Amino acid sequence: MLNGHGIEPNIEDATYWLNKATNLGEARALFTLAEMYEKGLGLKTNLVKAREFFQKSAELNDPSAQLKIALRLLQD
Repeated sequence: MLNGHGIEPNIEDATYWLNKATNLGEARALFTLAEMYEKGLGLKTNLVKAREFFQKSAELNDPSAQLKIALRLLQD
């Protein structure tokens, strides 16, 4: 829904389903929402929430989130 693979892109529906998935502990959904918050993709930019979601996703062993956190640590 976010990218519209096979359907029209719909940010509202994508956000709804991603939030449902995060409530079930889905690491990739957390990472996707973090990216949306970080970049302001369909959501108001919120770097605090983005960082929180990246951290939760990394704790659930999402390699992309782990890399993102590691790179941030190296930059600081």
